Amino acid sequence: MAILENHPSLAEFDKSLGVTSMDLYNPSPKADGKGFVFGEARLPGRSGIVSTFRLGASSPSSLIFESRVKKEVVHELGHMVGLEHCSSPRCVMYQSVDVEDTDAKTDDYCDRCEIVLKELHR
Repeated sequence: MAILENHPSLAEFDKSLGVTSMDLYNPSPKADGKGFVFGEARLPGRSGIVSTFRLGASSPSSLIFESRVKKEVVHELGHMVGLEHCSSPRCVMYQSVDVEDTDAKTDDYCDRCEIVLKELHR
């Protein structure tokens, strides 16, 4: 994350989100024991990153892959503007621990997250 946060070419931007095909790992004990992550972002913050490495796994079509990437990008952007994980499995802010979780959620914020988002940016 420090790479994205401090990269000189990004200094002029308020927020930056990188996308990589590399597999990402978070050695933190909060990483649900699996270690790998689909993305990571400052909460709130200026930077985030999404990995497509595992989002293509078991994907029968490019449309499903694109949907997964979109959901994870919207999720990390949500963190960057201050949203935490949501308990609703259909909300884009639900923490995906596998691609099935990502497939099950929508690419929208639930009503509760929408309210929090509006409160954060009054």
